[in-house]
Amino acid sequence: MDRLRADRDSLLSLLDKFERQLVEIQSNVRVLTEERNLLNDQLNQVINSPRFAENVTERAHWLSNLQCIPTVLLTR
Repeated sequence: MDRLRADRDSLLSLLDKFERQLVEIQSNVRVLTEERNLLNDQLNQVINSPRFAENVTERAHWLSNLQCIPTVLLTR
């Protein structure tokens, strides 16, 4: 009978440990989700900014100019 109680107590202790770990994991998921959402909002602000649009247009312009340069000149 004492052995059963010891096993039960051990299992209850293990269950408590797992429950604490689960709470910690859930908390970490909440924090990471908030950070991801914040970063996503910041990214959307940058993408929707006029300066970003100018950079994309300018980059596309330079890339199209690079495509006009013969590859022989680019390998030097």
